[in-house]
Amino acid sequence: MSRILSAIVMAEILMQQEKHDFLRPKYGPLDTWQQISGLGRSKTYETLKTGELRGIKVGRRLLIDVEAGLAALAAMPPARVGKGEAA
Repeated sequence: MSRILSAIVMAEILMQQEKHDFLRPKYGPLDTWQQISGLGRSKTYETLKTGELRGIKVGRRLLIDVEAGLAALAAMPPARVGKGEAA
């Protein structure tokens, strides 16, 4: 009985993840990226220039590759904040 319950719970979790993935855009405008990532406008342009973040131009609009950007943020080393170090 517990195997059936586990399978049902896992299926529900996977459906919820798929639902959330569907809602997250592949590319998004700069202001959306800023809300998702917490990065400011200047830092976003800086990371685009260094190639750490990818973006595309559609006409005059700049769209940020949200998936790649989130992966890049996740790959960054953890912050080390302590005595005598800047935040």
